[in-house]
Amino acid sequence: MEQIPTHSSNDSLKRIKQIQERLDLGIQPIIDSLALNVGHLLEAKGTLFNDSQILLSCDQIAFVLSVIPNQYRPSKKISLLYRASRDGWYFKDFHRLCDNQGPTIVLIKCRKGRVCGGYSRLPWTSPTYAGVLKPDKDATIFSVDYRQAFPVLDKNQAVFHHHACGPNFGNGVLRLYKEPMNCENGGGCYCEFQTETYRVAADHDGNSVMTGEGKSTFSCFTCKELEVYLIK
Repeated sequence: MEQIPTHSSNDSLKRIKQIQERLDLGIQPIIDSLALNVGHLLEAKGTLFNDSQILLSCDQIAFVLSVIPNQYRPSKKISLLYRASRDGWYFKDFHRLCDNQGPTIVLIKCRKGRVCGGYSRLPWTSPTYAGVLKPDKDATIFSVDYRQAFPVLDKNQAVFHHHACGPNFGNGVLRLYKEPMNCENGGGCYCEFQTETYRVAADHDGNSVMTGEGKSTFSCFTCKELEVYLIK
């Protein structure tokens, strides 16, 4: 009869300990990295977007920060330039507080509860007569709910500046173009089959992932809150 090898309990314990030590060596860096990331998230919640009424969690904040190119990403403070519910819903209110300031993050809370926005390195301006398309290779628009970013495809049409509209990415791909900016269907967001400037995805219902609306409203949505932050 074949002899089945046996091991003492000490040998078994020794082998288990060796395996555990090897696992610890592999897992510990991961644990350390996670702890560091959690620490950064907690720090971000305390200093970055700490006064936002749109971004309500560390996870949301971390995603929005991730859409900013590394070389422009802030580390200590982001300044709230404008909140529509506080400062006014008209184009002049937006331009009075946001023009010529610097790189910005625009945050939009939509009627359906979705949160979306855009980043541009160019300061907003308000040409009086004709609107101006401006180039920005780093511009992007994003859906916070779906954790999706949509970088600009045609950098020469990244943003549209005009005194008679609010934030406008891609000449209408994501824009607030009616006054007051929280009026019914006062915003527009075009999905991927309608534009080549930014390629925005549709959700399973055929609406924009960014706004939760559009399929039955000719790509329009209703804004419930708007915030603009200075990135420095």
